[in-house]
Amino acid sequence: MRPTDLTSNLFLKESHVNKETRARACFPILNKINHQVQLTIQEGDLTEDYVKNFDLIIFTKYYPLKDLISLNKFCRNQKKPIGFVLCQTFGLHAYCLIDYGEGFKIYDKDGEEPKPFLISEITKASPGIVTLIKEKPHNFTDGDFVRIYEVEGMTEVNGTDTRPVKVLSPYSFTIEDTKEFSQYIRGGFVEIAKVPFRINFRSLEERMLRPFDEKKPVSERKKLLHLGYLSLMEYGNRFGTFPELNNKQNAQNMVEIAYEIVEKHKQMVENGRKDMVLFEKFDENYIRNLALFAKIQVPPFCAFWAGVISLELVKFTGKYIPLQDFYHFDSFECLPSSDVIRETNGTRYDDQVAIFGKEAQENLQRMK
Repeated sequence: MRPTDLTSNLFLKESHVNKETRARACFPILNKINHQVQLTIQEGDLTEDYVKNFDLIIFTKYYPLKDLISLNKFCRNQKKPIGFVLCQTFGLHAYCLIDYGEGFKIYDKDGEEPKPFLISEITKASPGIVTLIKEKPHNFTDGDFVRIYEVEGMTEVNGTDTRPVKVLSPYSFTIEDTKEFSQYIRGGFVEIAKVPFRINFRSLEERMLRPFDEKKPVSERKKLLHLGYLSLMEYGNRFGTFPELNNKQNAQNMVEIAYEIVEKHKQMVENGRKDMVLFEKFDENYIRNLALFAKIQVPPFCAFWAGVISLELVKFTGKYIPLQDFYHFDSFECLPSSDVIRETNGTRYDDQVAIFGKEAQENLQRMK
């Protein structure tokens, strides 16, 4: 481990520097946190024989893209798919990708207790329209299943059976054909029913080309961040490492790679791949900043993403809906607006100095 690991990893000590790997340095403390969890350290190659022993695997550091794609296919092809999670931070850019395979079952999409809404009317029609008392709007969406009970008159709608709805307004929705039902008289409640459903995840290889849901509008900013990720992965593939810290030539090389990717995607779309992401003009400065600081770890940024991924891991239980797109996030607006001294001197604070400048780090230390 290097001195800067001390800043982004709370379990490391100065005595570990240049003596222990991060895994071995963290192991004693992690092993004490929860005695119900068995921890081991895997050294050497990450093989399929090793991966098949797990229900879920998480990658948080650089791994060759071709190996990630191969392991992702292996995880998806198991009888019970192995959960596959990617999350990396590159300076002030980070991303995560979740793949829980085909037919992943969700038992509870929002974790909230069902709340009853008071009914004011149900029409005899095809489809029947249910109207609520206008005290509080429902939170239903098209395709949700609901349960209706305590209705007087139109008792056919009562019971434990669930039915899908189509939303008309915040206070009304349609159900099945009610023309042959009894006349509605008064009362009744409706609440959402927790009906399990399945969703499908795209593979890593497919989502490299189709990172977002084509049914939803995608901002140019989201496309730019994904282009940056693709450029960085291709840089690592060609050179075996990420661009060196604050190396302008390396950054320019990555800009050139970005242009190649833009042209490649354009040609693929022209050749019939209409569903894949198409990049227009892009901000070269963003690509350069990503390259200049790709090897840096910013402590609060890492902490934020630890929280994001922790929640996504909870979703592997079937509670809440996991992220299904490539999720990118950046904070390059935090960069100093003027020139700063970024010269490092081999301390634990080098990453912060390299991105925010020496003066900013000195100001932070004086605030103790």
